[in-house]
Amino acid sequence: MRWVNDDRKFLQWRSRLVPLLDAYDRDRKAARLRGIAVREASQFYPSRKAELDHQEQVFVSDSIKAEWRRQLGFWGGLVAVAVVLCGSFVGVRTYVRQQSIKIKVADAVEDLPRSASLDVPQELVTLSLSRSYAATLLDIAYRKEDDTHYKLRLAFGLLMTRKVDHVSHDVATFIVDHIPHVRADDSASLVQSLAKIDDQNSVIERLLTKADASTDDSARTRYHVTALSLGGVARVEKICKLKAVPRDRAEFIGGFSALPGSLKRIADLLKENEDPDLRSALCAALGTVDLRSRSSEERKAIVAEIARLYQEAKETGVHAAARWTLKKWEDDLEVDLPAIKKCNSETEQTKWSEHHDWFVNSQEMTMLRIAIASRKFEMGSKDGEYDEDPIHTVHIAEFWISDREVSVAQFEALTRENEGEEETAANAETLRLHRPMSSVTWFDAVEFCNKLSDSDQLDQHYYELKNEVREGGRLIAADVTVLGGNGYRLPTEAEWEYACRAKSTTQFSCGNGETWLHAYAVLGTVAKDCGSKMPNGWGLFDMHGNVWEWCWDWYGDDYYRESPEKDPLGPSTGSFRVYRGGSWIFDAMDSRSAYRYGFDPVLRFSDLGFRLARSSSGK
Repeated sequence: MRWVNDDRKFLQWRSRLVPLLDAYDRDRKAARLRGIAVREASQFYPSRKAELDHQEQVFVSDSIKAEWRRQLGFWGGLVAVAVVLCGSFVGVRTYVRQQSIKIKVADAVEDLPRSASLDVPQELVTLSLSRSYAATLLDIAYRKEDDTHYKLRLAFGLLMTRKVDHVSHDVATFIVDHIPHVRADDSASLVQSLAKIDDQNSVIERLLTKADASTDDSARTRYHVTALSLGGVARVEKICKLKAVPRDRAEFIGGFSALPGSLKRIADLLKENEDPDLRSALCAALGTVDLRSRSSEERKAIVAEIARLYQEAKETGVHAAARWTLKKWEDDLEVDLPAIKKCNSETEQTKWSEHHDWFVNSQEMTMLRIAIASRKFEMGSKDGEYDEDPIHTVHIAEFWISDREVSVAQFEALTRENEGEEETAANAETLRLHRPMSSVTWFDAVEFCNKLSDSDQLDQHYYELKNEVREGGRLIAADVTVLGGNGYRLPTEAEWEYACRAKSTTQFSCGNGETWLHAYAVLGTVAKDCGSKMPNGWGLFDMHGNVWEWCWDWYGDDYYRESPEKDPLGPSTGSFRVYRGGSWIFDAMDSRSAYRYGFDPVLRFSDLGFRLARSSSGK
């Protein structure tokens, strides 16, 4: 009877279960109720537990599947809506951005020819999304433009924004043909645009052909500098070689600033190239460039490289030219001249000169080693004064010579050492401490040589002075004997002319005539700071002009007729001592490399000073 009652109850429960199954399809809560009902029935009627457990598993599985379908439907709908909305937003944003860029491109193209900005072509290049659009507008503007300068700027932009094709080569030809009209501010854009042409050799060849055909000095230099920036180094190396007639080198250096090209490329070239004549020419030429108009990236690259060469270059010409350029930039860019280690003793000087052809001594004088393979040259001139003739061959031994004339500060440091710093500072303006020391007798110069030998702790003086006669504390007479050795001394006349010429046979170390002379010489004005003008190819400053310079030799107007070929020292006796180089008072012809004169060694003049030398072999 109990079984019947239980079964009846189960059937009753099961009759209630059917509506629950129907409710399952309508409501999530119904599914839960159904699951509860099944579990209750299982407990209530153990004899049919297996059937009920299976039913419960079916209910649960169906519930999970139904729930997943509902959730996927809901979230899938949301994602679809989001995708549609995002797509619409991106499309609108892209359209607006493209229209904005096109407006910028159109404005840039319109402003490009007449803009004062060096980087205008770069503005077009960076708008990469519409580069083809920019190229189209540039092409239209380029073909319509009649003004050569404006058309050149459009040509630069056109090459930098379009793919290289036959049209690009036509544009490049136009640029090359009109390089004499390119402004200095556009030189970086000129190089960058021509660098887009795949066949760089053909571009360089055309540049050099145009240079050869040109009769204008400035145009030739522009073609050569542009070729150099594109990798045409060989021709410029040949131009910058120190040689008998240095006209091409002086022309290149003097005209460089008109179109200096890419200074970053020049900095890279200075790092990679080891030709000392090319590097010294480039270092000197860079000093004529106004860096304030160049980009910060270019300024940083070129200043760093010139400073490195000043400190590390082995060659005298490179070191001196780098120094001059840094001094030129010192005020405009607040560039500080890097410190150079002073060699205060012979041991330090010897060690330093193992890796350099120069050193800085205890008084901050830079000594240059004149150690060219062939120390032979033709001394004198057939076109000068009577005492410069005949031209004769001279062989000289290796020697050292100071790159600048002795300054007031250097002279005072050793000859007025008992006076206090306050007096020196008070007199700084009137002494003009960085100007060349002048109004010195020949004996003053000789005595200074001995004092400097003491300052540098050298083994012995080069000169022995006896029977000294002084006037106002200054030496005006003495018996001078040469002891030899490695002490400081005055250069011989032959050494002076050899160092001045730096391989040239022309009137000046920069060529014949005065075209480029005033870049190297202080003439027709007042005395300037030592080293204010450009150095010659071997790194010597003020060899033409500023002040005359005492030499060791006695003066003889017919000495060249009897001068020995090897290391001439001048006549054995005389009344006058030789001085060379011209001065700020005199005209250019008196500052020629071969010009010589003599003067009483006890007298002084306001435009007469000296520079120092030393022997390498202790002669």
